[in-house]
Amino acid sequence: MKTLFLTALIVAFMTFGANANVYQQLTSGDLVQIKKAAQMMTAGQENTRENADILAEILSSRYKDDLTTEVDTLAWACKALAATSDGRYRALLVEISKSKVHKKLRKYAKRSYKKLPERNDEQFEKGNISLGELAQKEQVRASKAEVIIPRADLTAKQRKLFAIAKGDLRAIKSLAQVIKDRKSVDPDIGDALSEFLLQNFKQAAEFQADTLAWICRAFGETDQGRYRDVMNVVYRGTNHSKIKSYARDAYLDLPKSETYYTEGQVVLADIVSKFKA
Repeated sequence: MKTLFLTALIVAFMTFGANANVYQQLTSGDLVQIKKAAQMMTAGQENTRENADILAEILSSRYKDDLTTEVDTLAWACKALAATSDGRYRALLVEISKSKVHKKLRKYAKRSYKKLPERNDEQFEKGNISLGELAQKEQVRASKAEVIIPRADLTAKQRKLFAIAKGDLRAIKSLAQVIKDRKSVDPDIGDALSEFLLQNFKQAAEFQADTLAWICRAFGETDQGRYRDVMNVVYRGTNHSKIKSYARDAYLDLPKSETYYTEGQVVLADIVSKFKA
């Protein structure tokens, strides 16, 4: 079983990017990916019954180990289950809150079960899902999945566009920081960043929020009024305080323009298709 999980993890790291879906992250067996999945579910992304049941199985099978290295991930799992508003996970969270495990995990389990309705019918039961079988299936899928890499002949600008379109959070944040320092942005890069921001800001998970805030911060340091309306849309539409703060500041700082970027003007999937190897 350990060999199976290690193999799955190696393949997962080869194929996972910022665009890996919640199911793939949950079945990877990797705590970092599971935490990201839980954060996305907490933000309302892909919080389906199937994903919630898998996360509940992970939580129920791991919490008694009481490992300090796993507490933060499992606390996020509690929050994600609360975000389902489904009372079928209430008994599990009550059980954890009354256990002798880490104080932080008990705290979030208690907060989470109080957000769920009481129900006397179907409750989640540990053992109905085989995490090992799911990991094996994910290993097979991942081994057959296309690893999306850029063509070798791309220019520096095209590589930046490819990274944005693929959703490479690390590259996008680095690019935004450069834009902030230079106080200018290439229109094509700015349009692609705007599209990425508009597609992701409403349900941004915690691990995505810093990058999105950097995009707003970067735009605010330029004089590109073309992105003023984008900042206004983000400022008025996000619930994340950091994103909201930088979007508001950028909106107030940017000049008015005769033309504004609107969602859909750039098709990110087309960029990936055009520039991938």
